Amino acid sequence: MYRSIQDNAQNPDNSDNLNTTKIRRTIIERGTRTVMNDRDHGNAPSTNISAITARTRQHEDEKHELRELNMKFTIYLDHVQHLENYNGQLLAELETLKQEWGNDTSQLHETYGPDLKSLRNEIGNCLRDQVYQELLLKQYEYDMWQTQQRIDALDDNTSSRLKATQQELNQSIDALEQIKNQYDRYSADLVKQRTNVDNLSNQLNGLTTELVNHRLERIMIENEIQTLQEQAAFEDSAYQVQREEILLLGKPALDTSKFYHTELIRAISDIRNDFQDLAITQAKNLEEYYRIKMEQIQEIAQENERKRFLAIEKDTIQQSLNSNSLIEIEDVYKELKIENNLLQKEFDDLLDDLTRIQNENIREQQKLDIHLNQLREDIANKQTNTETILDNNVSLRFELSTYRSLLNSEEQRLHRLKQEKQSKTSSTSSSTVKHKNPDNVNQNPNNNTTQKLSTQTSATGSILIDSVDLINDCIIIKCEKSTSNEQSLGNWIIRRQNDRQPVIVYRFPSSFIIKPGQIIRILSKRSPQSATSSDRDVLVADQINTWGSGQVMLTSLIDNYNEERATIKHTFLPT
Repeated sequence: MYRSIQDNAQNPDNSDNLNTTKIRRTIIERGTRTVMNDRDHGNAPSTNISAITARTRQHEDEKHELRELNMKFTIYLDHVQHLENYNGQLLAELETLKQEWGNDTSQLHETYGPDLKSLRNEIGNCLRDQVYQELLLKQYEYDMWQTQQRIDALDDNTSSRLKATQQELNQSIDALEQIKNQYDRYSADLVKQRTNVDNLSNQLNGLTTELVNHRLERIMIENEIQTLQEQAAFEDSAYQVQREEILLLGKPALDTSKFYHTELIRAISDIRNDFQDLAITQAKNLEEYYRIKMEQIQEIAQENERKRFLAIEKDTIQQSLNSNSLIEIEDVYKELKIENNLLQKEFDDLLDDLTRIQNENIREQQKLDIHLNQLREDIANKQTNTETILDNNVSLRFELSTYRSLLNSEEQRLHRLKQEKQSKTSSTSSSTVKHKNPDNVNQNPNNNTTQKLSTQTSATGSILIDSVDLINDCIIIKCEKSTSNEQSLGNWIIRRQNDRQPVIVYRFPSSFIIKPGQIIRILSKRSPQSATSSDRDVLVADQINTWGSGQVMLTSLIDNYNEERATIKHTFLPT
């Protein structure tokens, strides 16, 4: 960053400074140098490359414009130097003329007074015109900025609408593809389910036939078991009869009178018991048989009912799949197709609107470029006129200062002559003359030396030396707002060298921290602000009487690693 060269001159219109005229030109050059860490090199996001390129191009353009301005100002300074030399010649001639024709000042004042007044009025009018043109330029720039903002807003709105429409179109296409996939999947599932139903029906028929066969085999086996049980019971009863007969044979002879009576009763009871057992057994067998038959009939009825229910359900599913689902899917497909056509039409309309808006923006941009070029030409012409007026202003100021010097010299000469007349002795008058001559020499503008102050600054990082205030005897340290973190200045050093004088060293406190955007003033012991400094942004160097001054003043900021972080160099250059 370079500061423009400043040319500060005292106001020639001030009535309090009629005796002397001092011209002081100051050249201030300031630059910052940043260091990029190696680890951060190459890791910048790709999204910032364009912004960095644009900012670099802008900085290069600004540097180019600044160089052109510096060249113009250098030419201006050369012209001023030439005018100063020419002014010196004129002053010498005027001094000669003053010695020869010193009494003609009133006549010169009467002759050139109206012209000087008219020239002052013309200078004031030119300055007003310059300010008015600058205000118009600012207004035009603001209008251009507003127009560019509106164009950017329209572009952003159009791009956002296009993106939203494209997203809706993509979503509709994805939904249509999903519906198609669902339709294909449902169709494949339906075919698979039909195949599974047919296979299950065949398996069910086979299982039913096998169940009937197993039941018939079970009935036959149960009948055989019942027959065997009856045969076992009959053989058991026969065995018991034979056993009793054998036991009876082993007993003594029976009483025949009672034997037949008891034997007949016993035989009748046995036969009755046998018939009762047989009847009970047959009844149980019949109950079991009918129970089994009823279970078989119920199972067959349930199986038939289940088959009928499966058939009905199968028919219902088939009808629903064949009618409702396909119709609904076709309806949804038609609706999506219609919606897709509408979205495509809307997308085409948006594309047409975008093309139209872009063409309108291009035409407006061309008009603005033409208007901007015209404004630039007008500004260049007005700047040329302003430079011409400023050159004339400088020349007139030099002439005015010359005339003031002549008037002052004439007044001093008249005052000296009056004092000589009033003096009583020649010695007193001579001493008065000797006493007055130094004042005349000091007040002579030819003896006033003009110097310009050149300032060079450099910095590595966000901390820099902003300036050195020679009036308040302090050094100003600044931390740029671009950084977001606090930085420690503990044990950092400020080193100042004035010409060949001893080096002045100041060390910061070990716990001192500077914040982003903070400005620190370091006052010397003799600073006029030392007695009232209680702010946290102010440090007082108690061990340093003054920061000093000289023709060449170099101030450096050194960190705790003994690396130079910032410098500022002031040089008084004689003109």
